[in-house]
Parts: sequence; C-alpha cells; structure tokens
Amino acid sequence: MRHRMHTDEAGEVISRWLIQLVVFMAVIALVGYEFLSVAFTWFALDDPAREVATAAANVMSDPDDLAEGEEAALAAAEREDVELVSIGVDGDFVTVTVQRAANTLLLHRVSEDFTTPSVDGRARWRQ
Repeated sequence: MRHRMHTDEAGEVISRWLIQLVVFMAVIALVGYEFLSVAFTWFALDDPAREVATAAANVMSDPDDLAEGEEAALAAAEREDVELVSIGVDGDFVTVTVQRAANTLLLHRVSEDFTTPSVDGRARWRQ
C-alpha cells in the first residue's frame, strides 16, 4: 500500500509539470507570434513605400506644388493597402512615410504605436 501512494504522488508531479510546460510553451508561442507579426509587417512595408513615392514622383511637375503628388500618393497608398502619413520633397527626391497596422492578438491593445510600424520611401522626381 505504501508503494501505491508513492506512485500516485509521482503521477501528480508529472501531471503538474506537463501542465506547466504546456502553459509555458503557449505563452512563448503567443509572444513569438506577436513580435513576428510586427516584424513581418515592418519588412513588408518597404516595397509599398517605394511604390507610393514613385507614384507621387511620376505626376509631379513642380517640387513646390505637392498637391498633384499627394493625390497620386494617396491613390497608390490605397492600392498598396497602407496609410500615407507624410509626403515631402527632399532635393531631387519625393519622400513619403507610410504605415500599416500589424495583425496581433493582444499587443495592439497595449501599444498601437508599436504595432503600427512606419517606413519611408523615396523616389527621384526629376528625370
């Protein structure tokens, strides 16, 4: 009878250890998903930023008049599924900043700034 009691205790210890392991792995998976989602969104913004800047640069005839460029940039941003944050002219280049919210499960509730990365794109407006 004494031997049976020892086996029951060992089973409880193993069960408790397995539950802790599963919970720990779930937390690690959630944290990994959150951070990888933000990282992939940030890396994926490079091409859309460049496309938006190119669209603006292609229609601009005067660097002092951003209205044409901004209109083209807004249309390109919509096509690229990004939000146009800013547009400006820096010498021979049109510079835009775009952003997109990352798909996160919990992190966007804590910090929307962290889960909405922004990237700059540049395109030469003078040919």
